[in-house]
Amino acid sequence: MSHQNRREINLRSLCAEWHEGDGVDPREDMRPGRRRTKLDRKTQQLSRQIQRTLDQVLSGEVADEFLNGLRVVSMVPIAGGSRFLVTLESDRPIEQVSVSEIEKRLDGWKGTLRREVARSIHRRKTPELEFRIIPRLPENQEPPYGS
Repeated sequence: MSHQNRREINLRSLCAEWHEGDGVDPREDMRPGRRRTKLDRKTQQLSRQIQRTLDQVLSGEVADEFLNGLRVVSMVPIAGGSRFLVTLESDRPIEQVSVSEIEKRLDGWKGTLRREVARSIHRRKTPELEFRIIPRLPENQEPPYGS
């Protein structure tokens, strides 16, 4: 029997009737949504820290010409901040970019990039990074996904 089930059985034995809010800390009941806001703020803070670090590393610290021209466009937390989807944009025109080649090289540098992120953030566990590459469009062309 799990700890949660034992706790629930103990709580049931202490009261005549079991209601939905029984066993909930009343201080949390008074401030709905406060806890969620704090988690969202911390996730956003972590996202900005990772973005700054990746921008710095990809601006010239990586010894790969395909990766040096990438910049971070967006960071989307996945699974509550334990993983991030990083959208990268190449500074080269679409005709000069091989997305599959960049993805292949990024896969080889993924460990190094994650290690640099680990050095810059103050967390016990470093989040996993998933990458998506979008090529730079010509100046007169609108992106297909909106602006």
